Amino acid sequence: GADLRARLLQEGQLQARLLHPALVTVRDVLELGGGPGLLMDYVEGPSLDGWLSAERPSMEEREREILEGAP
Repeated sequence: GADLRARLLQEGQLQARLLHPALVTVRDVLELGGGPGLLMDYVEGPSLDGWLSAERPSMEEREREILEGAP
């Protein structure tokens, strides 16, 4: 509904302000086909889900990547 759409757009605008090497940058918040969408930087490589399944990093490794920033 309208409340969810407004919330998603607001969250996207907040995400666009976040700059960190471990986060994909949100460039814009859009309305496409009647629904909200995020325009994000393209990241070369496997999907996060695929990488986590293949690599199976420990929780400590995941936390370290987030805290230190992705290469």
